Amino acid sequence: LELLVPPITVSDVDAVGHLVSQVKDLIHWMTVLDLSNPSSGIRLQLALRREGESEGAQAPQELVTGSELRYVVQNDSDRPLYVYVLDVSSDGSIDLIYPRGEQQELPPGGRLERKLRMTVPQGRASVLDVIKVIATAKPIDASVFPGSSGSPVFLVPKLSAPDKRGNITIGGPPRPPVLLGIVAA
Repeated sequence: LELLVPPITVSDVDAVGHLVSQVKDLIHWMTVLDLSNPSSGIRLQLALRREGESEGAQAPQELVTGSELRYVVQNDSDRPLYVYVLDVSSDGSIDLIYPRGEQQELPPGGRLERKLRMTVPQGRASVLDVIKVIATAKPIDASVFPGSSGSPVFLVPKLSAPDKRGNITIGGPPRPPVLLGIVAA
């Protein structure tokens, strides 16, 4: 098991400050990993398959670095949605993989299909990635999500205030996100 955060020695300058910062980062990462809202009324499907495999193929559970995947998000709701696809990795990173640039509505019944190349960060033998989908009825400022800087970044999107029924506007997929184990070649 690899450490999610680097160790801190007692002799480090501001060791307590670094420790507090790492704990906050870890809590943010775990919050994004566990983020869900099954009572949102938002209905989505997430499918993931190896590039070149036919639709309906089972999601791969283990890949070698450099593997290409195709992910499909389908809006099964009766309203247009704004979709955000995150890669939450066991190396501590959270990368926004969609949208890249301008946000667009995904209409009811609409599909978003994209290719994704999976890699293992340098210095690691393997990682576990969770592909997480967040959908909203209105666009949100995508800067609340990290980009693909290649270094661990820990951010949590802000949720709206609950409506009269207690629902928030950010919802997760109706089933668990896809888990991938990626190993270095």
